[in-house]
Amino acid sequence: MPAPAEEFLADVLPRQTAAERAVHNGDAGASGDLAYTVGFEQNTVSINGWPATYTLRVTHVYRREDGEWRIVHRHGDRPPDEPAPEDSLHSR
Repeated sequence: MPAPAEEFLADVLPRQTAAERAVHNGDAGASGDLAYTVGFEQNTVSINGWPATYTLRVTHVYRREDGEWRIVHRHGDRPPDEPAPEDSLHSR
């Protein structure tokens, strides 16, 4: 029988539309109707017409409601050693 965290990830991750940009190489856990994931997201945006890529550290908290996992909290911030996206534009 899979552990609660493995069962949760097997159910939720395939259905996330942004999963291709998320790297869940941090941690995950589940207990009852609550679960969490911690990892990194890589994103590419356009700033003043120039592409810029950045990384976010992210935490998602999920709650199972009516049989479906829903995100009830999300936090994301730039890792301390990651330059801001606009910093890469100053070198152009």
